[in-house]
Amino acid sequence: LDKLRTIMGSPTPQLRTHSIVFAPVGSKAQNWHVDDAFDNSRIVTHRYFTILVHLNPIDSFCGGTEIWSNSLNRGDMIRGRPGDALVFNGSMLHRGQGNDGRCHRFFYYASFSCKADENTSQI
Repeated sequence: LDKLRTIMGSPTPQLRTHSIVFAPVGSKAQNWHVDDAFDNSRIVTHRYFTILVHLNPIDSFCGGTEIWSNSLNRGDMIRGRPGDALVFNGSMLHRGQGNDGRCHRFFYYASFSCKADENTSQI
C-alpha cells in the first residue's frame, strides 16, 4: 500500500472491495460505467484504482473488459491470459463484455481508494 501512496497520495490507499468475478456463458454486456463515486450525476474523483487479474484462459467469443478511448471515440477490448493484470484509474469508462463463448470467464477484482464512498466503509 505504501507504493500505491506514491501514485494516489494521502491518506494511505485502502483496499475497498475485492471479489472473484464470474461472467458465465450467455451473460450480457454490462453498461458503460466508472468505478469512482457519483454525486448528483457528476463524477466525484476519489482517487480510486481498480485491478483486474485474469484467472482462466478464454477464447475470442468469451468477451473481456472493454475500455473507452476518448481520443479514438470507440471502445478497445482487453483480453488477458491467466495472471495478466489490468490496472486503471477509477474514472476510466469501461464495461464487461457479454460472454458468447464456450467457457465461463473468471477474474479477481480489487479496488483501492483514499476516501470513503457509497461502495466502501468509512476511513
